[in-house]
Amino acid sequence: METRANYVAVGIFTLLLVLAGFGLVYWKSGFGEGGETAQLRIRIPGSASGLGRGSAVLFNGVKVGDVRRVFIDVKNPDVVVADTQIDRLTPVTRSTRADIGLAGLTGQANIELKGGDLSEPNLLEQADAEDRIAELTANPSAVTNLLQTAQDIFTRTNSVLDALEGFVTEVRAPLTETIGNAKTFSEALSRNADGVDGFLASVSELSQTIDKVSGRLDSTLASAEELLDAVDRDKVGTIVTNVETFTKRLDTASAGLDGIMKNVDASARSVRELSENAGKSLARVDGILEDVKGGVDTAVASIDRIANSATSGIDSAVASIGKVGDGASETLAKVDKVLDGVDPEQVRSALANIEGASVDARKAAADVSALADRFSQRGDDVDQIIVNAREISERLNQASTRVDGVLAKVDSLLGSENTEGVIAEAGQTVKEFRKVAETLNARIGTITDGLARFSGQGLRDVEALIRDSRRSINRIEQAITALERNPQRILTGGEGGVRQYDGRVRR
Repeated sequence: METRANYVAVGIFTLLLVLAGFGLVYWKSGFGEGGETAQLRIRIPGSASGLGRGSAVLFNGVKVGDVRRVFIDVKNPDVVVADTQIDRLTPVTRSTRADIGLAGLTGQANIELKGGDLSEPNLLEQADAEDRIAELTANPSAVTNLLQTAQDIFTRTNSVLDALEGFVTEVRAPLTETIGNAKTFSEALSRNADGVDGFLASVSELSQTIDKVSGRLDSTLASAEELLDAVDRDKVGTIVTNVETFTKRLDTASAGLDGIMKNVDASARSVRELSENAGKSLARVDGILEDVKGGVDTAVASIDRIANSATSGIDSAVASIGKVGDGASETLAKVDKVLDGVDPEQVRSALANIEGASVDARKAAADVSALADRFSQRGDDVDQIIVNAREISERLNQASTRVDGVLAKVDSLLGSENTEGVIAEAGQTVKEFRKVAETLNARIGTITDGLARFSGQGLRDVEALIRDSRRSINRIEQAITALERNPQRILTGGEGGVRQYDGRVRR
């Protein structure tokens, strides 16, 4: 015997398993950590770009929580508030520093907590005891500071470049003159190269002579030391006494000696100044030669760069012309493909349809024109009929007016006692009627002829006009209705159905 599965029990069991899984996940995300975490509100002055829900909260690089909400302080729009959920055991104190950083190369911002004095009260425990949310003010974002600093640097760089450009513009003329002067001086040196070579050779010989003299001075000093050693000290004392006596005597004659010494000092200073000026002149010559060498190298490098730029510009122009030619070839190829894809039979059919539509329109216009011509040919008759009808209507109006007057007079006469007067007036009235009848009899022929013509040929013309107008209107209405139902018949022709080109009809 086959055992049937209890689908209700299986469904209830599956539903319970799903609910248990959801409950476990909810407990792990919320209630499982509720007793070990605490809420910390961080106020961030300035921008908090990249910081959002789920961003990490780090303490010395270790994740201790995450950001639950980021919003703007309504009382101070310049401050961003981030509500975080961190580990309750995190040592957050007044001295703890909070910064906004970036998590590696991902660019996602996070909150970094650093430092803190353990002797200070813990903000989380203090806020829990006071039943409030702990708050900590963070430093502005380092990325914002970096961007601001970069903007300041760019601004200063721009100002420096403007100043440098102005300086170059101002010193261009003096530099040009200086280079011209250096060129003139170099040309003068090239013309006097032999003299410069001789001067340098003389300096070299002088240095060699001084070297030789220094060797001789060494031997002279050695001989002088030997001589001093051989001199008797008593004799030296006697000589010193004599020298002292001589100096006393020389002191008396010092007036003349002072003048001689001043002249000697002046001569020595002149020689010293001459040697110093000569050294400065040689230094200036060396500097000018170096400057000229640098200017020449720069000029050669500039000419080389200009030549390379011109060559690259010509190559780019040739390449661009080649690309334009290739583009034109591709465009012509596309045009050829489009022309090959057009069926000549379809083009001929479309032209035939357009020609047929134009023929129909031409016929309608011809019918309307013929109708107008008939009206124009019978214009005199129509005018005469209208004139006759107007005259008849006028006479009938006059007759009715007279009849009203006659009736009024009859009433007045019948109410009076003067019967003879009434009869006389009646006779006069009959005479008037007779005159009217005679006038009508005289004109009745013309009127009947006009009516006969109108009732004959005129009515036939009017009937033909009405028929042609109705026919033209019907044809125009049929053409408009056909176009409304299928506008593509102008291109495809025929009855307007979609033509089959694959040779078979799909069902």
